Amino acid sequence: RDLKSRCVAYLDRADESADHLWLVLRRINPSPFGIDLREYIEGQFFQTSSDRFQGYAQAIVLQLLDGLDYISSCGVCMRDVKPDNVLVEYQTMPGGEERVCARWSDFGLSVDLGKQLDAHGVRNPFVLAMPNGADPTDAA
Repeated sequence: RDLKSRCVAYLDRADESADHLWLVLRRINPSPFGIDLREYIEGQFFQTSSDRFQGYAQAIVLQLLDGLDYISSCGVCMRDVKPDNVLVEYQTMPGGEERVCARWSDFGLSVDLGKQLDAHGVRNPFVLAMPNGADPTDAA
């Protein structure tokens, strides 16, 4: 699916060889704090008592929720939600204004719910794909 949102990492290009497929995302400018949310958390970016950094934490949470809302509205279930899969771009703009932007990445475990069919061939958003095409009712 083509996911276009300011809160989703953009696919720049796909490169393929006989044995591998590389999905190259749009470059995120690294900062001294890192490149993904895990690095920002481990570096204690949000642990300061400064209102400015608390505001950044709130902005990131809102951006991530907005991104998940957008992803799910496209019929995609993102099943690998974790800090490592959030790219964070922290920039100081000309004039000194600071800005933070968080983007979801790594959709390798995602499921396109629009392509899931029930036993009668009818699109059913509640049927998830099982490994090797197994019937989910046999999973017990």
